[in-house]
Amino acid sequence: MAWRDSGNTPVNSTGGTNADGIEVNPSTSTLIAEIDSTQLARILVGGQSYMVNWIIGCSTNATWQLEQATSTSLAAAAVSDRTYVQTPSGQSGQYQLTYKLEKGDRLRCRLNAAVTGFATAKISAEPLT
Repeated sequence: MAWRDSGNTPVNSTGGTNADGIEVNPSTSTLIAEIDSTQLARILVGGQSYMVNWIIGCSTNATWQLEQATSTSLAAAAVSDRTYVQTPSGQSGQYQLTYKLEKGDRLRCRLNAAVTGFATAKISAEPLT
């Protein structure tokens, strides 16, 4: 069993063209937000549980891919877990999932289909004790 603890510092995402988590007219290969393996370098050998908050939204209807991946490749073989989420036009939502992350893993969100408009995302991963 794992739980949140006051001393556990979250890791926050970078992403978007200016590393601020916003993209204009993104394609399916555009990473709107990402926490890469260097940011998760303190993961314990054998993996560690993380509570992950995804805050995503788009100026138009969008289907999101929230991914735990083992490399920078966007191919399906590099994705160890994927969740699809739909957001309505002009709205954001917060989604909370728990993952067992291993060394070398990364968390990223991108769109399932290109959109004309802007998309925003933030990922915050908190290690569980």
